[in-house]
Amino acid sequence: MNRNPEHPKRILVSASGSGGHLMPARYAIQEFLRRGAEVAFLGTGRPLESELLGDLGIPLHQIPLEGLQNTGLSGKVQFLKGFFPNLSRVRHVFREFRPTAVVGFGGYATFFPVLWARMAGIPSLIHEAEVKPGSANRALSYFATVISCAFEETRFPGPGRRIHTGHPVRPELKKLLGQSRSVSSPQHLLILGGSQGAKAIDEACSALAPLFRRLGLQVWHQCRPEMKETLEARYQEFEVPHTVMPFIHELDKAFEWAHFVLSRAGAGAVMEIGFVNCPAIFVPFPFAQGGHQRINAEILEKQGKALIVDEGDGFQERLAVAIERFVEPEFFNRIRVRAARARPTDAVETIVSTVFDLSEGKKPKPQAIAASRS
Repeated sequence: MNRNPEHPKRILVSASGSGGHLMPARYAIQEFLRRGAEVAFLGTGRPLESELLGDLGIPLHQIPLEGLQNTGLSGKVQFLKGFFPNLSRVRHVFREFRPTAVVGFGGYATFFPVLWARMAGIPSLIHEAEVKPGSANRALSYFATVISCAFEETRFPGPGRRIHTGHPVRPELKKLLGQSRSVSSPQHLLILGGSQGAKAIDEACSALAPLFRRLGLQVWHQCRPEMKETLEARYQEFEVPHTVMPFIHELDKAFEWAHFVLSRAGAGAVMEIGFVNCPAIFVPFPFAQGGHQRINAEILEKQGKALIVDEGDGFQERLAVAIERFVEPEFFNRIRVRAARARPTDAVETIVSTVFDLSEGKKPKPQAIAASRS
């Protein structure tokens, strides 16, 4: 790509970690490019970044950085040792690309570019996908110009201005808005373990194959790659109609097929399941930072749109009970027709428009803004 340092909109996008950070970044980058901006990406260089963003035709910069959560004293020492070298690398990216605005979608890779943007007087926006903000975004709330929140309930300690935008979801899901799932007997179970699968869910579902057969369920299962053959063998053994794959690229078709979903409770999954209004059983990742996956799931549970089954003692048995409840037509249709809270459906467009306003020196629209402490 030929960089034009005089281009009016040069957006540096940063994210790291799982698909939960990188997929919203991808959707935003696609919209930035569609509207004619120049875009560069800054991450940690993990393979998933090039896998999810490599086809977009933008520069992919990297800084060698790991998160601090659960790393102990040694991890914090390594972070401090790399502080100035990483800041220097970010400074080099800024000098080369000369961004007019910076956007962070979560993870520790966002810390340095947003910090440097503040030092350089460049506006920035950070997006928080969780109800309970992650450590990096909590720190960056003191430096970011605007904070975009997926959930209305999200609060920050810093003085940055907060926008409730909803969460970027894949554009194909919009065609599913308003579709009915009225079925006399729910039989299509979609199982989602996140972008890298979930071992506990895979193992439980393997053990529950006889139950799936007895209930007449058909299964579409996104699993860990190493569990694919095991799951296929179990489903074949008990004659459960199935599709098993490590990653579902056409998730809109999977949601359209599904009567109900069994899923981890990452912010992206909760938002997309709520977006298409699909009844769900959530199994929060028990080691998520600050228990944020359970907090996410509670949003839909409180609205009567989901059940939560925590891992731990008796997990398999409790999951079986929840699945049996969902195939009861009376329970399923009661949870299906229950009205869900209205949620923003144009998060990508709102985030991109806000960043463009910042890039042009404009203030974001006042009616969309609320104080982060409110």
